Amino acid sequence: MRLFVDSSDIQAWKKWLPTGVFYGVTTNPLLLRESNVACQTKSIGVLSNQALRLGAKEIHLQAWGKSSDALLRTASELASIDSSVVVQIPATYEGLRAASKLKDMGARIALIIYSMHQALLALGIGAEYVTLDVGKSPSDEESKAKMCSSVQGLVRRASGTTKQLVANVLSLDELTTCLVASSPANQANSFALTPSAIGELFADKFTEDMVNEFEAAASKNNFSLFL
Repeated sequence: MRLFVDSSDIQAWKKWLPTGVFYGVTTNPLLLRESNVACQTKSIGVLSNQALRLGAKEIHLQAWGKSSDALLRTASELASIDSSVVVQIPATYEGLRAASKLKDMGARIALIIYSMHQALLALGIGAEYVTLDVGKSPSDEESKAKMCSSVQGLVRRASGTTKQLVANVLSLDELTTCLVASSPANQANSFALTPSAIGELFADKFTEDMVNEFEAAASKNNFSLFL
């Protein structure tokens, strides 16, 4: 199981990465804008170094550009930041052209998809990840869950090295729906969660109440007993 913090917010990284639960971070130009980080390689490099210092083992960075040449240029710059960087590229015609060239150069690739048939494209070029963006998918919750399962089934049957990453998970309900709706054989095991979803994942009122009871008992029973 690999979990990622889906955010460009350093404060979110500082809060959640030290827990040891998360394998790394994922980001894109929209998240960079929300965190007031310039969509430039130099700024993203500085940001990536902070993630590594906080314990991230893998950083997923999205390339940008309208043409395959523009995508290849920004993707190459992002890949050069660190060996832990996985470059995310949209599953478009121009994106596939850039991704195949980038893979030939030895870069690590994740293909971003929004529908099941696009997973075939990621498998076709041998991408390291097929990244299913469920948060922005136009499908309803049930359809998203079925798509997670179907994509994982394709990945499993391909018997290659490609992994599915279910990204932009917006809530705990969305996460559990993806898990429960899948058969064990087709269950995704890598998820990128938004900070709000992570907050829900860590919150459990019953556990908090029990901890308070334990602490109260400990504070009332802290005398020394010598036999």
